[in-house]
Amino acid sequence: MEQIESFSEVGGKHTTSAATPHEFYITAHYLIKKYSEDSELLNLFNSLTKSENVVSRAMGLYCLAHVKVEKSVPTLKQHLEDPEQFSFIPYGCIMSKTSLGAFILGLLHNKDWLSATREMSPLLPEHELLRLDLETLVKEDMSDRFVIARNGLKSALEKKVITLDIDEIASTLPDLPLSTVFKGLGTLMDENQEVRVFLQECLEDNKINSNTQKIIDLILKSDK
Repeated sequence: MEQIESFSEVGGKHTTSAATPHEFYITAHYLIKKYSEDSELLNLFNSLTKSENVVSRAMGLYCLAHVKVEKSVPTLKQHLEDPEQFSFIPYGCIMSKTSLGAFILGLLHNKDWLSATREMSPLLPEHELLRLDLETLVKEDMSDRFVIARNGLKSALEKKVITLDIDEIASTLPDLPLSTVFKGLGTLMDENQEVRVFLQECLEDNKINSNTQKIIDLILKSDK
C-alpha cells in the first residue's frame, strides 16, 4: 500500500524508447494476477479508490475494472467528473497531463488501453458508450475528456453504431434529447463533410421542432 501511495505517474505496458512496462502497469497487473489467489485484495482495490493520491485512485479503479468487470462500472462512473490530474505515459516516451475523469472514460472504452493492444475491451455496450460520449461532448470544451469522447463518437460513426438518419438516431437513442446528439455531431464538422451536410438537411426537416432547429443553426454558424 505504501509503495502504491508513492507513485506519481500512470504508465502503460510499452513505455520509454525501449518499450518497457511502467512501474504502475507492472504493479497493477501483479495485483490483478494475485487477485485470482487472494480475493481479499478486493478490499485493497476499493480502499485505493478512496485515496487522497490521485494515482492511487487510478490504480484501484484500473484493478477493479479487470477483476470485477461488470460490477466495477458504477464505481468507475462515480469518478468520471474527477478533475484531478496526474502525469500520464500510456506508451512511448511522451508524457502528458490527464485527469482521472479522462482516464476513467478511456477505461470504459477499453479496459486494456494501457496494454496498447489492437483489440478493444469495452466495459459498456456500444450504445451506452455512445450516449456517454455525446453527453460528455455537450458538457466539455476541448478538455482531455472531450478528446476521448470525440474519438469515441468518430468510431461509433465508422462502425455504424450511429448513422446520419434522423429516424435511426431516434431509435438508437430514444431517451437522449436530439439537441444533445446534434451538439455532439457538431464537434466533428471540421473533418467530416457528411456530418455538416446532415445537419444542414436537418434544418429543413419537419420532423425536428423549431427549437432544435435553432440549435442546429447555431452549431452550423459557430463553425464558420
